[in-house]
Amino acid sequence: MQEQEADEEINLIPYLKTAWNGVLRIKWFLIALIIISMVITSVVSARLTKYYRAEAVFVTTGSEAGGLGALAGIFGGSASSSSDNLMVFLTSRTTAENVVSRLNLMKIFYRNAWDETTGTWKNPNNPPQLADAAMNLKGITTFKKNKDGSYLIRVEWKDPVLVADIANHYVIALTDSLNNNAVNTTIRVVDKALPAAGPYTPDVDKNVKIAGVISLLAGIFVAYVIESRREKKHSA
Repeated sequence: MQEQEADEEINLIPYLKTAWNGVLRIKWFLIALIIISMVITSVVSARLTKYYRAEAVFVTTGSEAGGLGALAGIFGGSASSSSDNLMVFLTSRTTAENVVSRLNLMKIFYRNAWDETTGTWKNPNNPPQLADAAMNLKGITTFKKNKDGSYLIRVEWKDPVLVADIANHYVIALTDSLNNNAVNTTIRVVDKALPAAGPYTPDVDKNVKIAGVISLLAGIFVAYVIESRREKKHSA
């Protein structure tokens, strides 16, 4: 059994040699392919819709016994899980719907379905739903608890001003949710979200690297196929 496995491993060497010889024969083509694919990917990524980012940071204060800590006890948890309960409120559909309503995001998320002339939905029998808009909002928003105990709200969207408004209104909506549920916890803003100074393009470098790797693998495969056919032709 061991000898069979060793033979299978050894049998890979001819394939590797063939691929390597093929790469050496078309190395300049392979280099050109990688460079061109990375340049094209960079240009296309740069021309894509620009997105902007804004962040708000807040902390909580108040009686844990009468607030989130007590809420944790109701559900069988401990006071240490109060931060998890806060995240539940923060990421809830209700809080998101509150933000959508406050900023009238329905018209923004479903701009093509809104008739500016009449001030109504183009299809009044099947208008966009608030719950769907809330899901869209949660899709562009990231929530995180920092190591220092503070909370981060990050929003990425196509409008540099709106991203800040959404982040700041999330804090307001969270406060409403806590008050409506009689949670004795106060939200204090540490850093208010500001309009984004410039576009945020986090995926350009990543996309360029992926394009380079894919073109390299594709080039190696092509080199192997060409070299394999050449070897068979010479051996025939």
